Amino acid sequence: MAIIAYIFYGVDLFGKLFEATSNYDRYLAPPWFDYVPKTFLPLVALLVWLFAGVVWFALVQTFSIQYLSRSLSIAAIPVASVMFILLYNAPLLTGEWKLDDIIFLGLVYPAILYRYRNSLGLIVSYVELYEMPVRAAFLRGWGFDALNIVLLFQVA
Repeated sequence: MAIIAYIFYGVDLFGKLFEATSNYDRYLAPPWFDYVPKTFLPLVALLVWLFAGVVWFALVQTFSIQYLSRSLSIAAIPVASVMFILLYNAPLLTGEWKLDDIIFLGLVYPAILYRYRNSLGLIVSYVELYEMPVRAAFLRGWGFDALNIVLLFQVA
């Protein structure tokens, strides 16, 4: 789409989008990004979100779906989805109901997990496709070219 817009209108959409890279990575970066050396920041961010993905998907979703599918085969996905939605962002405590988290992490991912039993694929897609702070870590740590490589990897 950006290539077509550039050819017809002479507008570099990616350049305009990432022209204010400092605002992009400041908005999406957690505060602890400031304390990690820039050279290691993307690797540390990947490790942190991989660990979080393993904890959430392997322990919360996979275990609950596997355990509940023995006794409540039909209700395994809805029960695991409700549990995940209520635990992930703690909406009852914070009052923040994130629709994208509810749809993708609470409904789509458990259905895919129940169907294909591939928690590793869900963890990798969660880290690489879903979490924006990982992209902000690549931008802040290794620059715009590294972010472009990550975005191309996500498209391919």
